[in-house]
Amino acid sequence: MKCNKTILVTGANSGVGYCMCKFFASQGHSVIGVSKSINNLQKLDIPKFYYYKLDIRKKYDIIDVVNDIIEKHKIDVLINSA
Repeated sequence: MKCNKTILVTGANSGVGYCMCKFFASQGHSVIGVSKSINNLQKLDIPKFYYYKLDIRKKYDIIDVVNDIIEKHKIDVLINSA
């Protein structure tokens, strides 16, 4: 039996982070992509894929995004690719 996880990836809009989001989602995992820009993330049409725009220089954005993620998801794996 496959054990699907909820995976949060930072730096998810491009490069390694973007590729990891696509890969983990293709394996059936729920994926949360976090990035200061979400242009590429908005184009992904993948089931169980969620994205958040977050600029860590903005204190209140951090609080709002983190609270929203905590309320809606149980994170199993965190990958920091930012």
